[in-house]
Amino acid sequence: MCHPHLPLAKRLTTPLTLLLLGVLFIFGTVPKAFAQTQPTITVAILVTPNQRELYHEIFARFTDETGIGIKVEARTDREYKRKLPVWLYASNDTPDVMLWQASQRLFVHVNNDAILPITDIWQELSLDASLGHVKSGVSIGEEVYGLPISYYHWGLYYRPELIEQYGQPPGTWREFIDIADALRKDGIAPVGLGNKNQWPAAAWFDYLNLRVNGLHFHQQLLAGDVPFTDDRVRQVLVHWKKMVVRGFFNDDHASLSWDQVVPKLYREKVGFVLIGSFVTTKFNAEMGGDISFLPFPKIEAIPHYEVAPTEIMMIPKRARHIPQAKMFIRFMARAEVQEQLNNMLGYLPPHRESKPGIDYFTQQGAALLSLAAGVSQYFDRDTVPAFEKKALPIFAQFLKSGDIDRTLKTLEKLRQDVYLNDDSDLDLD
Repeated sequence: MCHPHLPLAKRLTTPLTLLLLGVLFIFGTVPKAFAQTQPTITVAILVTPNQRELYHEIFARFTDETGIGIKVEARTDREYKRKLPVWLYASNDTPDVMLWQASQRLFVHVNNDAILPITDIWQELSLDASLGHVKSGVSIGEEVYGLPISYYHWGLYYRPELIEQYGQPPGTWREFIDIADALRKDGIAPVGLGNKNQWPAAAWFDYLNLRVNGLHFHQQLLAGDVPFTDDRVRQVLVHWKKMVVRGFFNDDHASLSWDQVVPKLYREKVGFVLIGSFVTTKFNAEMGGDISFLPFPKIEAIPHYEVAPTEIMMIPKRARHIPQAKMFIRFMARAEVQEQLNNMLGYLPPHRESKPGIDYFTQQGAALLSLAAGVSQYFDRDTVPAFEKKALPIFAQFLKSGDIDRTLKTLEKLRQDVYLNDDSDLDLD
């Protein structure tokens, strides 16, 4: 319907017109008359200081194509996490689109009815084909609530000239254990760990659980839907205990931060380090070429799932310009847009048709994630803050004691306190 009695600006923002505009936007032919009547949308981004201008370049491209201006709300990590609940629940100036993180960090706000579903966009663009491997981190049931735009990989880093003295880089758990035993006998800690802040050890729980029980069980467990006394969790700790009692971890792991392990890798004091790709920023020019990347070994005959923390774009229900916000989401869903953004940021584009950067570690990560049957988000994002904060010290204690029964009992009590007694909260730190 044309609505001839409405002013031009109103006529150009009726549902039918916006639907037609969406089609025209996909093909890059937005009418100038429409562009001149569009409101400016606000996009909130969580960035480091040197990333802001990179986002501006992408946003300017959107404005050039649509005529829709973008006001940027840029915040650093702690400030953004403090501001986010205010924007979602109390502000009269809520951003129209917000950068955030997948899994429970998204779902807690979905469950509080603060996030708009974008299932219509997902279906319209057939995003299962290009983003289906990361869908579990942005969907509940049949509804999708966020658009994955960036992620990065985790895995094992090692020095080939050291490891290849003991055989080929391990592809299975048995091969990994054999090499680790040989390293230990030669006085080299098989696994480097910097657990001073306690979160790095959670990567070992994540990957052992993913390789033993798979992604669905892992997500159910960390969402509080499965008791930690389940025998499947016990099997994870059985594998982990073998590493503890055999002395696979460096003795000083509790006193080192994650990056303080890197020199040990250089000096061949440790064999492998399980860490995210952000570690590559710590490799110096001389040693970077002597460090290689390896996927976490296979344990059970199940599909390979990887740890890949994912950044998303979401639309708050309190947003004032939802039609224009949806146009922005469609723009950010395009393969070449994700490619441009992530190549500038040094991350990986989740869109399967995007091309990753050309450096060695980026290429390794892209190959790893392109073959993944699905991805988890890392322990602190796959569970709620109230559980994560108290679970990490329990893992740290397990690295000292190897006490499976006590660890499972303590984790289960924590699960009941947090999830069954509703001791969770919106604390995002």
